[in-house]
Amino acid sequence: MSYGFELFRSDGTLGFSSDNVTWNQIDAFIALAGVTVTKTYTTAVGLSEIITLQFMLYTLDPDTAAETHTVSISGTTVTATPVGTQGAYSDTYVVVLGR
Repeated sequence: MSYGFELFRSDGTLGFSSDNVTWNQIDAFIALAGVTVTKTYTTAVGLSEIITLQFMLYTLDPDTAAETHTVSISGTTVTATPVGTQGAYSDTYVVVLGR
């Protein structure tokens, strides 16, 4: 029996499998609640793919629908943009991986 770890993209396709893909961490940063963060990684120019993982850092009141930032990738630039209403923001921890 083998064990592994898989991450799937929003369209359902396999983005990462510990069985056959090696990813390197490029960066990790915190996007503060309500703030847009854009980072460009010149060291990632030769990589074939960049992906991100994002985590909500803080929970809000139980009756509040908190949302993490929407994270987009364009070339070697990663942008974390807040969504929702002002009272529903949460800080977001973003991990940037490349291969």
